[in-house]
Amino acid sequence: MHFQFIIAPPTPALTPPPVPTIEATPEMLRQLLDVQREQLRLMQASAAREGDGHAARWRNFFDRWHEDFPHLPVQLRETLPTVERAFLRLLDEMVHHLKAEDTGDIDDSFSLGEFLDRYGTRVGQIGTILNLMGQMAEAVRTEGT
Repeated sequence: MHFQFIIAPPTPALTPPPVPTIEATPEMLRQLLDVQREQLRLMQASAAREGDGHAARWRNFFDRWHEDFPHLPVQLRETLPTVERAFLRLLDEMVHHLKAEDTGDIDDSFSLGEFLDRYGTRVGQIGTILNLMGQMAEAVRTEGT
């Protein structure tokens, strides 16, 4: 029986990279801070453009349908507080339900299901409506000013 053994040649020892000197550390921190400031500036500019995009989209939407619904933007601004109050009343009812001593904790699947059946759908739906109405009202508010 013949066996062949292959032995790899020795590799040179890897040396760790040199540790930066103490004098270079403050400069590196300044550069890092400059990069973070630049990132913050870019993120703020992007958020401003995105916000303007949403408002412009809703303004275009109302402009397209202005002949059919000329009264809608004004009435939307007037009725938004009513939807906000309804949302807050629902949240207040939910908080009182959770704080009541007779309801107990939501620690089992039955009580969690009951809680979600009672509040989950309504909070989600009115929250979505409030979000859309808020964006629309903001768009027509910025248009009027």
